[in-house]
Amino acid sequence: MTSFRRRASAMAVPLLALAACSSPRGSAPSYPVPSQQVPPPIAVGPVGPSDSVAGPQQVWHLRSALNVAALACRERQLTDHYNRLLKHHQDLFAQAYAAEQARYRHQYGNSWQTVQDREMTRLYNLFANQPSRGRFCQAAGSITARALDTPAADMPLLAARSLPALEGAGAR
Repeated sequence: MTSFRRRASAMAVPLLALAACSSPRGSAPSYPVPSQQVPPPIAVGPVGPSDSVAGPQQVWHLRSALNVAALACRERQLTDHYNRLLKHHQDLFAQAYAAEQARYRHQYGNSWQTVQDREMTRLYNLFANQPSRGRFCQAAGSITARALDTPAADMPLLAARSLPALEGAGAR
């Protein structure tokens, strides 16, 4: 029992020291912090219809934007609609992703997965770093509700019309 207490004490000391360094959740640090600014979005290459993205790629980009919205906006109705949308258009999204993978394989050969991962990270960051999250969330909520009523055959058109609103939601 003594060795257990010794080990527990040895583990507790670093944890207490670490806890002393943290500030309570939601409170500002007690030291000066330079004003935090969100960096401008990274150019991702083709993202919207005006940048020559077409068909399955637009559908996949729309799904990516709505995924970011469902996670970042923290609006229950948006999240519920997004989850329903994933089930409703499961086959369409699977086809869009397969087309994206095939495009990357064809274009980048053996390094396709690395390139796709990097570009998808940039795409998600584009949507996650909107200057006005409120406008982005409002646009995403409206688009997600519309997408639930959109037949799979019409989703590329909905994506083409919706991506510019999501890409530039904070630019207005």
